[in-house]
Amino acid sequence: MCFRTAVGLIILAVSSYLVLSCPNSCLCITQYEGVIVHCNGTGLTDIPRNIPNDAYAIHMDKNPITIIENGTFQNVTSLYTLNLYWCNISTIETNAFINLPNLQNLYLGNNSITYLHQATFKELSALIKLDLRNNRITTLQNGIFQDNQALQDLSLSGNNLTFVRNDTFEHNINLQFLFLDLVCDCNVAFWSWLKTLETKRYLYGVIKCLDRNGIDLSSLQASDFDNCDGKL
Repeated sequence: MCFRTAVGLIILAVSSYLVLSCPNSCLCITQYEGVIVHCNGTGLTDIPRNIPNDAYAIHMDKNPITIIENGTFQNVTSLYTLNLYWCNISTIETNAFINLPNLQNLYLGNNSITYLHQATFKELSALIKLDLRNNRITTLQNGIFQDNQALQDLSLSGNNLTFVRNDTFEHNINLQFLFLDLVCDCNVAFWSWLKTLETKRYLYGVIKCLDRNGIDLSSLQASDFDNCDGKL
C-alpha cells in the first residue's frame, strides 16, 4: 500500500511539470524560468493561438508556417525567446509582435521573408538579439529599428540588400554585433557612417562586400573605405 502511494506521488510530481493547456503536437514543460513550448518539426502550418500565457520560450522551427498574423503572441507577455528558424515564413503582418515587453531573443532566420513593415519590431523595446539571416529582404524601411534601443546583436547576412541608409542604425546605441551582405557602392552614405564607428563605439561583425551579381568580393576593413573619400 505504501509502495503504491509513493509511486502515485512520484507520477503526480512528474506530471506537475507538464502544462495542461498546450497546443496539439507540442510539448509544454514548466522550468524555473517559466513554460517552455516545444513544437519543432511537428508539421504546423499555422501558429497556434492557445499558447500558454506564461510561456517563457517558444520553439517552432522547421514547420511549414507561411505567415505570422497580427496579435499572434499578444497574450504571451512573459515571452523571452521566440524561435521560428527554418519555416516557410514569407509574410509578417504589421502588429505580429505586439504586447511582448519581455522578448529579448527573436530568431527568424532561413525563411522566405521579402518585406518588413516599418513598425514590424516597433514594440519590442527589450529586444537584444534579432536574427534575420538567409531571407529575401531587399530593402530596410526607414526607421525600422529605431525603437529597439536595447538591440545588441543583429544578423542580416544572406539577404538581397542593395541599399542601407546611413541612419538605419543610429538609434541602436547598444549595437555590438552586426552581420550583413551589401552591394559595394561608394555612393551609398552607409559606408561613411560605418567608417566613423571607430571614433564612436565598438562594433563587431562582418559586413560583406558584394558585386552587382551577388559575388562575395571581400570582408570590408577600415582601409576599404579610403577610395570612397570625396565621393559621398
